Amino acid sequence: MAVKARDQSELKKPKLEKITVTNKQGLKLVGLLHEGGSKDVVVICHGFRSNKENDLSVNLATALAKEGSSAFRFAFSANVQLHRCACMSDTYPPTVLEFEVVFFASKEVEDLRSVVEYFRGGSHETRAVIGHSKGTSNELAHSFV
Repeated sequence: MAVKARDQSELKKPKLEKITVTNKQGLKLVGLLHEGGSKDVVVICHGFRSNKENDLSVNLATALAKEGSSAFRFAFSANVQLHRCACMSDTYPPTVLEFEVVFFASKEVEDLRSVVEYFRGGSHETRAVIGHSKGTSNELAHSFV
């Protein structure tokens, strides 16, 4: 029995691998590698008020992998810490929260550097970094530092 074209695309679902990268502060950056069969990997940086599970990051990583390029999406350490801070108290002062966002932004560039370094010399090599919203700022800052 012949396999229909639609069924073939379903067979080509990318393999997902959970990867944990430790940054310079010792915090764990958890991400998912969408294996596309290539040694080249595209690192995807999520935007502000987002995370590695948002539709844009998931759909982009899936599409890249289906086309043969591996893709890695991860959570910045600041996102995890900021979420924890915001959930601790309903009276968390917005001014402190805004300060935390600025402080954490510089750490995100270091997070991105840690991810790129993780893949350097390993089974994959970072060939591109894609960012959305705040992720673009981190991507650009990383490329010039």
